[in-house]
Amino acid sequence: MNETLHITVRGRVQGVGFRAFTVALANRLGLQGWVRNSPNEREVEIIVRGSGDALESFVERLRQGPPSSHVNGLESHAIDTNEHFTHFSVRH
Repeated sequence: MNETLHITVRGRVQGVGFRAFTVALANRLGLQGWVRNSPNEREVEIIVRGSGDALESFVERLRQGPPSSHVNGLESHAIDTNEHFTHFSVRH
């Protein structure tokens, strides 16, 4: 069963390739949704939909981030949304 998560990642996550890392990871895991920089320069926001196992792997990899990032915290919770996703992309 597919689930949708809202994720906020905090730390050195802007200007270090974190969004590109997130898109590539989501595509490898077959997930849909989007990632964007938060107005707070130390956060990115993610909405992601997929199966439980894929989402679990996604969140664990986000906690590590790409080599040039430093994740200080990650919050994730399930949400209900009517938004339709066909792929995973960067939002501006």
